[in-house]
Amino acid sequence: PLEWMTRIFAHAGWMHLIGNMIFLWVFGQIVEGKIGWWKFLAVYGGIAAASGLVEQILMLGAQGGSLGASSVIFGLLAIALVWAPDNEVDCLLIFVVYVKTFEIRIRWLAALYLFFQVLGVLFSGLAPSSELLHLLGMAAGLPIGIIMLRRGWVDCEGWDWFSRRAHRPVAPRTFVRPELGPRRNRPEPGGREGEGPL
Repeated sequence: PLEWMTRIFAHAGWMHLIGNMIFLWVFGQIVEGKIGWWKFLAVYGGIAAASGLVEQILMLGAQGGSLGASSVIFGLLAIALVWAPDNEVDCLLIFVVYVKTFEIRIRWLAALYLFFQVLGVLFSGLAPSSELLHLLGMAAGLPIGIIMLRRGWVDCEGWDWFSRRAHRPVAPRTFVRPELGPRRNRPEPGGREGEGPL
């Protein structure tokens, strides 16, 4: 059981570590932002322990082992999918000399990653692989996200997967300063009424 937790801090090189930290920042920020840092640590540890247990059972008698935080990060991706499917992530695409930035919703990013992981598992013949371990992390994170949402332990303000699927409208927020009224109706300096950013 100690290895279930220590494995998430070991990585196979700098690129492995940097890649995991980027995705931990992206998906961890969404989860931690909704529940706070100490609950986030509990969720992170819970995903690590659950996926570590299943990994150990699957790898009984197999050569090698697993290391890295990827399975936990895929669990956080699953939770972010449940809690904030319409949040957008800024992405940077670099292909030789072609550089482009674009935004993608978490639901599409999760679908893309899920597709590639399932494809990898199928090509490996269902053998223990990093793709299979990533899917185990998603399988550990998904019920945690759903349970926390259903029990009211997290408030997604109507932006979660289930509320969005039920087409519940979410009222737009207008920040009001009583002495000035809503920002959208105030003239910007040097501009006419209704102009300017919201």
